[in-house]
Amino acid sequence: IFKEYQPVDDKDSDKKIKYLEEVPQIVNNANTGLTELGIASPITCERQVSIDNDKLEGFFQSPLLPTVGRIDFDFGKQKQSDDFSLFPQKIVELKTKYSRLGKIKKDGTRSFLVSSSPAVPSFNHLVQCAVYAAHYNFKVPVHLLYATAKDFQIFDSTNCHHLTVEGMQRNLQIMFRTFIRREKLLSQ
Repeated sequence: IFKEYQPVDDKDSDKKIKYLEEVPQIVNNANTGLTELGIASPITCERQVSIDNDKLEGFFQSPLLPTVGRIDFDFGKQKQSDDFSLFPQKIVELKTKYSRLGKIKKDGTRSFLVSSSPAVPSFNHLVQCAVYAAHYNFKVPVHLLYATAKDFQIFDSTNCHHLTVEGMQRNLQIMFRTFIRREKLLSQ
């Protein structure tokens, strides 16, 4: 589908050419990262989840409207002893980064700034992971996988304190406070 995309201008055309070169490398790096995470069957992609605000009452001040998200991948199933519901064994949020447009070189071709995996995850991505963890009452480990044409990077509770249960709860509360402020503004 992307090959059939019609660029809107010269910059867009240059990006399309570059991204078509990078897509196979990014896919390979994403697959390597997923393999390193030890994927387990069954695999579910794009599972829509929402946080039941009533269930979180007492722990968090939550917004009036439900918080909804889509998990990129969840792997395996495990029984929870208390209620016999099935939880995934792990959640993986995949983020891809492409090269950024650079300046036009003397020969007329476009330069690109090649993206590397980040040294620290984006706060917005961490909050997104916290939503997914909250859906499962913070009982399922969350992994944040960045893939670029050059490499991949995996963040989890062992190398990122924001992906520990306490870190995700703190980030979720920060997001909820933002949502509550917006709801109050909208109600006025």
